[in-house]
Amino acid sequence: MISLDKLGQSSFRFARALGATYAVLEVKGITYKIIGGDGREYGPVALDELRTWIVGERIGRATRIWSSDDACWIPAGERAELVWDLPPETAPPPPVLASMAVARYALPLGFGRDGSPVVAALLPRIAAIIFDYILFTFASRLLTAPWAQEMDDLAQMTLASLRKGESDPTLTLALLRQFLISVVPISFAYYALLPLLLGGTPGKLLVGIRVVQTDGSALSWPRAVVRWLGALACVM
Repeated sequence: MISLDKLGQSSFRFARALGATYAVLEVKGITYKIIGGDGREYGPVALDELRTWIVGERIGRATRIWSSDDACWIPAGERAELVWDLPPETAPPPPVLASMAVARYALPLGFGRDGSPVVAALLPRIAAIIFDYILFTFASRLLTAPWAQEMDDLAQMTLASLRKGESDPTLTLALLRQFLISVVPISFAYYALLPLLLGGTPGKLLVGIRVVQTDGSALSWPRAVVRWLGALACVM
């Protein structure tokens, strides 16, 4: 004849094997141990005492628990008898980039309904690149107008010497010097200072995009400089 204790223990194992999502009645004689946050072992205690530890937040879903019924260390979230006693599992935050373009038109301030930044779609980003190219070209030509003729002459002479198979370091250095004192400062102001002050380049702001850090805060100086160097490489 099968004793009630053995019958209860068999039912206990069956419910856990099926991954039961309901509370399992305490089986007499089963004790538990836990590995605390300090790495020490606590117990053995009965199931009722274990539940008081959950209420006191000594046990979380990842806390490893040993049972005399199976002699195994299993996370608390995987023990069927504790499924209704543990707090609900929370979803991890969505991954974000180190520095991202955020679509402001999705919701105010460019954040999703859960408070996280919303990455801008592809088409608005392409439109922003086109607008920035047009605006930057116009601004650079306007601001470099006083010495634009000199730069054109240097460029023509450099190309002419290259076509003849000759390389004149003097012309090359002069052209590079004009580039450094004209295009570089303008590009720095456009692609680094404006995003720091306004939250984005004029092209991005036109399509409702701003650039932020991973936590939604304003763009930092180091990140702005890195983005400017990438834009400068594209210009060159």
